[in-house]
Amino acid sequence: GNRMLLCSPFFALACSCAVVGLVPIPSKLANARPLLESAWVLIAALVLGVVSQQSLAIVASGQEDRHVLQLLLQKLGLAPPEASFDAFLYLQAPEFQFLTWNYVQEAWENLSLPAAALAGVLSCGAWLRPRCCNSTITDARCGAGSEPAWLMQVLFLVALCLLAGLVNRLRVLAAPVLCLVGSLSASPDLWAALLGPGRARRALATLIGHGLALGLIFAPVLRGSGGTILARIKEVGPHADDPDMRELVEWANETLSASTLLMADMTLAAKLRMISPHIRVGNHPQYESLTSRKRNRDYYSTFSCAPPHRVHEVLSRYSVTHVVLNLNACRARTGKLDPFMEKPDRCGKAKSEELHQRTFCWGGFLTQPPQAGSSQFELVFRNAIYTVLRLGPGSSSGTAQGSTRQAWTAPGAWKPWLTQLEGTLAARGIARAAISWPRKQGANTPGAQEVADLKLKKAEELAPDDPIVVLTRAEFLQATGNRQGAEL
Repeated sequence: GNRMLLCSPFFALACSCAVVGLVPIPSKLANARPLLESAWVLIAALVLGVVSQQSLAIVASGQEDRHVLQLLLQKLGLAPPEASFDAFLYLQAPEFQFLTWNYVQEAWENLSLPAAALAGVLSCGAWLRPRCCNSTITDARCGAGSEPAWLMQVLFLVALCLLAGLVNRLRVLAAPVLCLVGSLSASPDLWAALLGPGRARRALATLIGHGLALGLIFAPVLRGSGGTILARIKEVGPHADDPDMRELVEWANETLSASTLLMADMTLAAKLRMISPHIRVGNHPQYESLTSRKRNRDYYSTFSCAPPHRVHEVLSRYSVTHVVLNLNACRARTGKLDPFMEKPDRCGKAKSEELHQRTFCWGGFLTQPPQAGSSQFELVFRNAIYTVLRLGPGSSSGTAQGSTRQAWTAPGAWKPWLTQLEGTLAARGIARAAISWPRKQGANTPGAQEVADLKLKKAEELAPDDPIVVLTRAEFLQATGNRQGAEL
């Protein structure tokens, strides 16, 4: 039921390949050389696919994918980094960078890459060999009838490898075709087309093809550095526990209602949508949607130095009830979004301390403390990584009345924000945020221990007998040198 699937270039390419495969080839090309036939099929499929995709994107669902071209131009150095906000976001993820060498090395070790290269050489050799055979020998025996199919697969692989080289994640499309073309190197028919007619040559082609087939079958078992390929596939690595994400999801599933509309950074929004089915998200990394793209851009105002009332104004347009701040994503983008923001929201050139103070997702939201009945934001959950703010009814058009320039690392900046925390899960989260605070800010930073103690006291107020809260207090006491108090 998702009409944005109509915009998928892979859907359009599949349809165009089906159409080109069913439509008869022009008679002139059918009698021409196999390379011309293969080139015709490839070009016709690509052209028809492009036309179909653009037509569906514009006519059927009103979407567009201009960001793909912007991404390509920026990666190739043909456009400056600040030319496209959408391309900037994409290039933050390694999956959209160029193909990394370790994948090429793995394809070489399991012989799929050498086999595909050999198949390409064999296909070219079969085509270059004089046009087949004597008139008394049928095309089928010398493999001439299969030449267009061989060449088509090789050309298709070249196109997919170019795409995979440009975009790392597209390796998942190139890998199956790489294995398919690699298996052609074990085809007796292909070897026969290269070696030519004759019973002896045909027998030699069969022997070579079957021998290579056995080698390719057992290659995953016998080859590979650091153990066989097959053993690496079956190996299950150690479970990477993510307590911060687990706490966030547990709190969200238990606390948030079905009427909640939540915004987060693109990756986190997609995770929450899949992990918590009843949670609605206001943005999503579906970049073929112009609406989703606009919402993502507005959410990323939380990564700028926009004052709280400006962020509240932007998010309120979508009737958002909660916003999630991801410290890891915030750290990676702090001070980098200025070219894409309006002038009042830019951070400018500043030291890291000032950037942390002004950037909304760091300490910027603390500059406007919540006020009874008119708060713009209220803190409802926080742990070491994630912060959840609930949007209040406060006016977004004001000039940040009641704002404070108190350092965001000072205890006084945090005290009014802790009053809205409720429940055991929120207590566990703020306790973990407390124990990590001195480590992140530096134990000798003025006010670091006081902020941590303030958060721990709030956790103990919410859940005094919770074992996680009790153990966290003991860990804090031990870290501050009070070993006796920790043991008690």
